[in-house]
Amino acid sequence: MFQINRIKGKISAKPQKLEQKQSLRTTDAELAKWQEQNNDKISQLLKKAKEGYNGLLVPEIDQKTAQFSYRILREMDGLDVGFLNNLANLGIMDKLVNNKFLICPEHKASFLLSVRISCPKCSSINVEKLNLLEHRACGFISEKKNFVADPELKCPSCKKQIKNQEKELRLPASWYLCNDCKDKFDEAKINLHCNEFDHDFTVNQADSIVLYNYLLSDDTEKSTLDQGKIKEEIIKIFSKCGYTVSENHAVKGNSGIDQTIDILGTDDKGQSISIFVNNLSGNNAEIDSKLIQILDTAPKTAILVGFTSISEMTKSIASKYNLSIISSQNIDEIIVEVQKIVSAKSKKSDGNKTT
Repeated sequence: MFQINRIKGKISAKPQKLEQKQSLRTTDAELAKWQEQNNDKISQLLKKAKEGYNGLLVPEIDQKTAQFSYRILREMDGLDVGFLNNLANLGIMDKLVNNKFLICPEHKASFLLSVRISCPKCSSINVEKLNLLEHRACGFISEKKNFVADPELKCPSCKKQIKNQEKELRLPASWYLCNDCKDKFDEAKINLHCNEFDHDFTVNQADSIVLYNYLLSDDTEKSTLDQGKIKEEIIKIFSKCGYTVSENHAVKGNSGIDQTIDILGTDDKGQSISIFVNNLSGNNAEIDSKLIQILDTAPKTAILVGFTSISEMTKSIASKYNLSIISSQNIDEIIVEVQKIVSAKSKKSDGNKTT
């Protein structure tokens, strides 16, 4: 059966049960931190989603085992539905309703339900529907079971064979019969049945669960950077200029909190350049997170790469803290600008060394 409370954080190689209350990060700061920590996985997933799934991730549902999964998550170890939800919260992916299912109100794990009709008097499910048929040719009216099939249907009154039931017969009435209490009634009681725990409940009492599609958003398509390529090119620039390079460099900030610098280049005099790369969304939370890192670590030279939306506050901070901002989304343009800054820094360092 489809089971709904047992999927939390577990979609990987195996399909998952259907219901969970996922642990979603709700604040901008938490989302930005999560984004920074999962930068490489986000890049890989978005690339795979774009190239292998046309940007659309759809849940695969197994009606027999009551499980669902997203194929892309099975292909990438360690990721779960919460990962996709965080991308949606960041605006990197759009979250769209795929389907909505009724579930048992008492047992949230019971997803696969059946519809039952029962007797309104004794609640027995041993109920059958009875139809009155009228033979148009002779006007005879009786229950359907009294019309003899030998081998074709035959009117018990005039004995005429009925070759076209649709044209020769009319349905003037129908009702239900309870084979247990023998009561006859016009409308049966309709319930949903929890197959796993064997009990009934009404449609009004049922709860529901929603499954979602995840669609690569238009904004992400426009602004997503190939971080691997950017970092690779920046490292080449540093190396050519004689810098020692460290990726994801951890440093303790003035606050005592460990901060991560995406790329740190250090020359032979110990002078360094810190580079912070946009982790895909470029939203305010991401910019704020990078600014906090810069203010806390106080680098002598810092570069923000790949942010398209720069506030006046950010520009003001940049002017005070020797922070350069490269807002282009074009990798070639970004590399050219980084090259200019690193080269200028190198020349200045060489000049100081000469004097």
